[in-house]
Amino acid sequence: MVLRLADAGFAIVPVLNMRGGDTGVLAWRRDVLDLVVVTAWSDDFAFGARVPHGRDWSRPFAPSVGRRHGPAPFADLVDLVLGGRHHLGDDPECVPSIEGAR
Repeated sequence: MVLRLADAGFAIVPVLNMRGGDTGVLAWRRDVLDLVVVTAWSDDFAFGARVPHGRDWSRPFAPSVGRRHGPAPFADLVDLVLGGRHHLGDDPECVPSIEGAR
């Protein structure tokens, strides 16, 4: 699943726990309208969300998530994000970056 996301232009980083250990996977990609985020802690437990580009990054812990998906198996969530009406496309505007992050 990680390779599928990487092939679709997602940046992949580990999810860190409260002790600094890696406990999961975080994948993200900027599309035309949103920042698309997929987080998985196991093959059976993952979440996905779309965060608006206009998110207020000066308040990093304030909720701003748009559409949410999950909990779901990691493979099902990747299928949802990469296919059907949620397909992100191959638009060159889709690059892994967080605009406005400071």
